[in-house]
Amino acid sequence: MAISSTYTTSLVALALTFTCGCMGDRGVAPVVAAPEHTLGRIITTPTVALMAVGGTGQLRVTGYSLTGDSVALDSVVYQLDAITDSVRVRLDSTGAIAALNPTSRTVQVNVFGFKGDVVQADRVMLQVTPQAISGLTLSIQPGPSDSAIVSVGTGTTIMPILRNPLTGAQVSNPAMRYRVKSTCRRLRSFTR
Repeated sequence: MAISSTYTTSLVALALTFTCGCMGDRGVAPVVAAPEHTLGRIITTPTVALMAVGGTGQLRVTGYSLTGDSVALDSVVYQLDAITDSVRVRLDSTGAIAALNPTSRTVQVNVFGFKGDVVQADRVMLQVTPQAISGLTLSIQPGPSDSAIVSVGTGTTIMPILRNPLTGAQVSNPAMRYRVKSTCRRLRSFTR
């Protein structure tokens, strides 16, 4: 079978184009910033917010370097985890939030902080109640049929309760974020 010279010339030209296209500048080594100037983490406050319909709030972000010092961020992006939550909460580019409708589940906001070529993320949990409930008290305890004593290798459910002890009004299934000190080796993990 004979291959035409035009076809062969085209294949050679194509092969040379791809080969030469891959040659050349191999990239530039990244600039490595000093640890005190490199973004190590961000913390958004509040980490959990309980709001009544019509309420407003402001998310604030602080950047920390690898050495733990606060650093100025180049920019911050706020984003609802689920686009459908935009009917429950309004979130703008400055981190301002407005409670629009009650939530049956936790609304999560993803927060991204940028400094140079580094990005770090945090997450905020929001919950919206139909109306404001004053005088709330937080109680974290095992369920009625459970004990606070847990055997090694087993787990238990600790239910947070947010309620006003005088009126009995309470928040259904409150959003919580637990943090365990690294020095507390007896507790392995929390899920909520």
